[in-house]
Amino acid sequence: LPQGKDTQTPAKKMTVQQVMDEIEKDFLFFDESGGGVTFSGGEPMLQVEFLEQVLEKCRNRGIHTAVDTSGQVDWDNIERIAPSADLWLYDLKLIDSNKHLEFTGVENQLILENLKRILAEGWKLRLRVPLIPGYTDTSENLNAIAGLVNSLPYQPPVDLLPFNLFYSSKYDRLKIENKLGKLSTQTPEELVVCRAIFE
Repeated sequence: LPQGKDTQTPAKKMTVQQVMDEIEKDFLFFDESGGGVTFSGGEPMLQVEFLEQVLEKCRNRGIHTAVDTSGQVDWDNIERIAPSADLWLYDLKLIDSNKHLEFTGVENQLILENLKRILAEGWKLRLRVPLIPGYTDTSENLNAIAGLVNSLPYQPPVDLLPFNLFYSSKYDRLKIENKLGKLSTQTPEELVVCRAIFE
């Protein structure tokens, strides 16, 4: 984030060692709980050199790592990170490429191709589907995602992520236009319907 009064936390440049010093503070917790560190963003793969170095240090220290990615990155970057990433948290929003382009600004061919390649390599992956009301939580889209998962040689676990109402404050804080408007999170009954598609 840019520094300034409009952000809750000012940007802070850190070295790999400074990041590791922060991670090390929780080492006993990771060790006892079996937990670890998740690198998310934004898109952590956009800082691939830095990410690679931190992941390697975590691996050498025995700390479990997860990389949360949209998959909209070059395969070379994924291959570069893979040896030190214990788990991929792979976001999948929309199957229809035209809708993906309309709502995210990019088509989804690269995302789907990278998903299949990661699974073909046998790397551990969890598929995460953010449920955005009226966009990604439609029965059409969820059935298409379930169909894709069912067609894969290895079916990864799927996490359905209910809509997070905190999104609007980020738009306000960063002074970004909220093109989604006011949305409501899914009801428990709606979440049951979404889950049933995958069951």
